[in-house]
Amino acid sequence: MRHVVLLAIVGLAAVLVFAGFVRLERAGKRMTSVLVIFGLVLAEAWIYPNQSLIPAGIFHPVLGSGSGVGGADSGLSFRLPEILVPMAFMARMLARRRPLLLKAASLWWLAFLTWLAAAAVIGVENGNSANLALFEAKAIAYIGFFVLVAGVPANEFAHGRTFRRFLYGSSALAAIGILLNQLKANISLAIPGVPISNMGAMGADAATIFLSLGLIAAAIAICSEHQTRLIIASLPLLFASIVAEQRAALLAMVVALALFTVAIAVGWKRVRSTPTELGLGVATFIALLLVPVLVTAIVGKRQPAVPFSGTVNAAFDTQAKALSAQDRLNQWATARRLISENPILGSGLGFTYQHYDPGYKVFVTTDLTHNIALDLLMRVGAIGLGLFLIALVITLFDGIATWLKHPDVLIAAVAVASVCALSGLMAKGIDRKSTRLNSSHATLSY
Repeated sequence: MRHVVLLAIVGLAAVLVFAGFVRLERAGKRMTSVLVIFGLVLAEAWIYPNQSLIPAGIFHPVLGSGSGVGGADSGLSFRLPEILVPMAFMARMLARRRPLLLKAASLWWLAFLTWLAAAAVIGVENGNSANLALFEAKAIAYIGFFVLVAGVPANEFAHGRTFRRFLYGSSALAAIGILLNQLKANISLAIPGVPISNMGAMGADAATIFLSLGLIAAAIAICSEHQTRLIIASLPLLFASIVAEQRAALLAMVVALALFTVAIAVGWKRVRSTPTELGLGVATFIALLLVPVLVTAIVGKRQPAVPFSGTVNAAFDTQAKALSAQDRLNQWATARRLISENPILGSGLGFTYQHYDPGYKVFVTTDLTHNIALDLLMRVGAIGLGLFLIALVITLFDGIATWLKHPDVLIAAVAVASVCALSGLMAKGIDRKSTRLNSSHATLSY
């Protein structure tokens, strides 16, 4: 009886949420639908630095028996975006009054998502774990979210107040996250539906999301007149990656900021900020870097600490990171051998393999390679990787062309920031260190 009541409540909530999305779409508030989902993704990444250890609750609904963490071995497990994205997409289709027109990039992304769905079937046919295949297929929902984003007029990102407010709110959230991280906070709260444990660290996923928003905020500010507030708001967003203590997050920041600097230099004629405003932004960024030095000086230490040296050192120069690098090399060697067995179609979703982990000194069974190219080749083969690369290249080319040629300078700014953010995300995917070794996606075998 209890389960029947629970299902009834969940069903009613789903109907109400779907009706809300339909109402927003019919009112022309597509941006609101997108930001509701994106805001929940950001909040989840901010609250739970370890995305593999999200407990059952609002952000991680679990039906049936299971661990309630991770998802692969749970009864019926979801993440909130995996429910909301399909609902929002169906609501948009229902509310549309005109035929859906897709550009080349969107068509190629849809082709890749179709092949990804086919890879789930291939995986099950090959005897892979059906539960894990279904779990990995949820990537369709996350990539599909960008279809929803693409349906929002670019003008609303460039000029709309709703998105500006979202940027300011995200900046405040990033600043709080940085402060908690530097204070070494460890917050645990038994909130019904949202249990919090060990919150305080800046996770790599949250840092990457903040970085993307920071690039967009900085680009809009630089290409606008008298946007000092937006320049300052972009700094905590860009700064979050420095405190994340994750090599991949720092690599994403370096790649994205380097490309952003080059793009601004190439399109300098679009810059509208005054030298004073730009100087204020640079000075504020330097001030953030000097905060640790001032703190150590105030408390009386003879040798002030180099700004965030501990964080950067933890991301690159520790024994744990050295063992992590060797573990990754072992994974890549094994993955390349397995890829050669099914190079065209791949082994399908849900495929797992073993490699030796020098840190734990055990053989690990996992579905990950911590490299997006190898992950795709292993799961979806050369066909899937080819579709992904074509869609990616067309997307990047469209963004660069928009930056160079679009008559609306702010739309061009959003485009170039998105290109840089996507490039940083790809760099992170190439050097990704997942924390799922201790989750239900990997098991230790002695």
